[in-house]
This record gives sequence, structure tokens and C-alpha cells, in this order.
Amino acid sequence: MNKTKNLVGTLLVTLLIATAVVANEKIADYRHHSMEAVEVHFQSIRDILSGDVPFEHHLSMHVNALADYAEMMPDLFAEGSEGGEALDRIWNEGEEQAFTKAVSNFKGTMSTLKEKVAEDDSDAIMKAVRAVGNACRDCHKRYRE
Repeated sequence: MNKTKNLVGTLLVTLLIATAVVANEKIADYRHHSMEAVEVHFQSIRDILSGDVPFEHHLSMHVNALADYAEMMPDLFAEGSEGGEALDRIWNEGEEQAFTKAVSNFKGTMSTLKEKVAEDDSDAIMKAVRAVGNACRDCHKRYRE
């Protein structure tokens, strides 16, 4: 009877661990897909602003989508979601605060871009787009494979 209880207990623990690992991989996959969407929206903004496409009326939609992703960003890097192209340093004690600051910087630059698009100030929009690009690049340099 004890052997059976021990076996069942071991199987349950193994199942819980396996479920957690699969869930973490799913979060890492979701994060990857979300970051690809960020890249696509950002490239679309650049295409519009460079005049490569005649869809100026789409600009605010792409900016709003990026602002929404900026708000989601902390969830995309939840504790226990290590993996994918994200470096483990994101979740290391002492580094978490720097990563949180980088995410906050992205959110701030997106907020500014959203404001400048609403004001329809071309020079300010270009400056804000560069700031968003820099926030992305700086975070990727430090926290991405």
C-alpha cells in the first residue's frame, strides 16, 4: 500500500512539474509571437513615415497597437516564463529592477509617440519614433540572445 501511495505521489509531482514546464514554454512562445507583432507594427510605422506606403491614416492604429503591447510587456516576462530568445538575466535578482526600468522606458517612449501622433507634429513624431527604436534596441542588446 505504501509503495502504491509513493508511486502515485511521485507520478502526481512529475505531472505537475511537466505541466509547469509546458506552461512556461507556451508563455515563451506567446512572448515570441507578441514581440514579432511589435516588430511588424514598428516596421509599418516606419514604412508610413518614410512615404513608402500611402496609408498615413493607419499610423495611429499601429501606434495604438504598440502602446497596447507596451502595457502588456510586464506580463510577457512573468516569473517562471524563462526561455525563448530572452536571456535568463531578466529574472535574476538584482537585474530585475534594471529590466523593469527598461520596460518602463519603452512604455514612456510609446506614450510620447502616441501624444505626438495625436498632435500631428511630423518632426516630433520622427523624434519620438527614434526614441522608441532606441528603447527597443537597448533592451534587446542587454536582454535578448
